[in-house]
Amino acid sequence: MMNPAALDQSKVVIVGGGAAALEAMLALRAFCGERVGIDMYAPREDFVMRPLAVVEAFGKGEVLKFELDDVVSDSGGTFHRHSVVAIDPDNRRIVLQDGDEVDYDFVIVATGTKSLWVVPGAMTFWGPGSQESVTEVLELMKSGENPRVVLTMPDPTGWPLPIYEFALYLASLTGEDDSLNAEITIVSPEGAPLQAFGKRASDSVADMLEESGIGFIADTVPAAFGNGRLSTLPNDSIEADAVLTLPHLTGRHIDGIPFNDDGFIPTDSHGRIIGLEREFAAGDVIDYPLKFGGFATGQADIVAASIAATIRGDDPPTEFEPEFKATILTPDGPVFLGEDEDWSDLDQEAASEGWNPARKIRGKYLSPVLTRLAGNE
Repeated sequence: MMNPAALDQSKVVIVGGGAAALEAMLALRAFCGERVGIDMYAPREDFVMRPLAVVEAFGKGEVLKFELDDVVSDSGGTFHRHSVVAIDPDNRRIVLQDGDEVDYDFVIVATGTKSLWVVPGAMTFWGPGSQESVTEVLELMKSGENPRVVLTMPDPTGWPLPIYEFALYLASLTGEDDSLNAEITIVSPEGAPLQAFGKRASDSVADMLEESGIGFIADTVPAAFGNGRLSTLPNDSIEADAVLTLPHLTGRHIDGIPFNDDGFIPTDSHGRIIGLEREFAAGDVIDYPLKFGGFATGQADIVAASIAATIRGDDPPTEFEPEFKATILTPDGPVFLGEDEDWSDLDQEAASEGWNPARKIRGKYLSPVLTRLAGNE
């Protein structure tokens, strides 16, 4: 017999299968219970989490994979392995790659970003797929000539933290292996290391760099590398024997949804897509300048709360306010960074454990689920 509550269900379609999509799904279920029916559409069948992506490029680390069908069905939703190519806000329906159309009451776009090559002549750090570039850098460090290794990032940066993790890990290798040596420098458009996280966190990272012998050049944007020099904007250059850069990030476009010049979706402070009514977006695909899991899940929670308020006829929820907290992986273990020392219970538990990969994503609803599925309870 059909549950009477199902007759009044609002159908929510989530496009994407990453951290923001999963957090939005779990938050919606927590806020609305059976008042929502949730369908998730994503081109991949699993959610892949790489908490140690930087050291994966050195042949270390671990990969956590979670079947999306298991996670979604566990929360009472339905997972569909399909690519969404368009959204029709006027008729409230999505269009799948095979041409099928699916109606919705609300839609959440959480498709994430794609990475693009950005500095001509430089190696691009793609994460786990960068072993060839890492090997090239390590071979250069074995030359005995103390090569100048420059690590850099584009402007806008999106998410600069991996370059600091990479630099610290690379520097640690020179202390462990006498055959490796290099002059390591970070070239950044930031005014200070991880400046967005506040002075306390930035000073902490600056101290780590100094203790590891890593140079830092601020307010500098890379342009191209060649003939032993990294040219920078507007008209300068830096001597270098090898340059490795983070990629440029752009949003994943879906027809029918507004995007800015970089492919990111403009949203208001409640996650509603500008100019639309029942269409929301969260995570790295929106036009918020910094891209990282803690922001993505926080945005997803606001979107879920906004949809829940609309369904119940309540006033809009509080606006999204980012928590500038992150975990930077160092050779000595994880270091928790933030504007202050007001850490949540989740942070304290992770700190006491030393390192819980499933909790590197700070999602109020997602982190406990990933911890349980990873067998880390």
